[in-house]
Amino acid sequence: MISLPTKKIFLQFEKRFERLQKKDPNKSLDELYAGQANVLKIIEQNRNKLIESETAIKSAQNTLTFETIALNKKIQDNPELLAFVDESLATCSSLKPKTAKKRPKSKSNKKGKQISKQKQNHIGHDH
Repeated sequence: MISLPTKKIFLQFEKRFERLQKKDPNKSLDELYAGQANVLKIIEQNRNKLIESETAIKSAQNTLTFETIALNKKIQDNPELLAFVDESLATCSSLKPKTAKKRPKSKSNKKGKQISKQKQNHIGHDH
């Protein structure tokens, strides 16, 4: 089955290429950005990722496709159905989620050194 991220990534790359091409639809991207090595590098990376996504999509088995179709504004709401949805949402909101047991956070790193409170809040972040 095709994963949603693969299809989503595929569509994102297509949109990026469309935006880059808007500058001049009559020229290739390589011609448009000939003097900009950084942009050409990104274009090449995106082309490779697009090919990977296309390959994954084409070779996928047991795929599922869906489409959301908006209703015409002239269609009236069904009060019974709306009441059912409201009741279901209220029931869901009233349910308490199972609480996971939390392990106490250690204030020292693996080497046993103390970590400042500011650094404790950023452990595991990549910024």
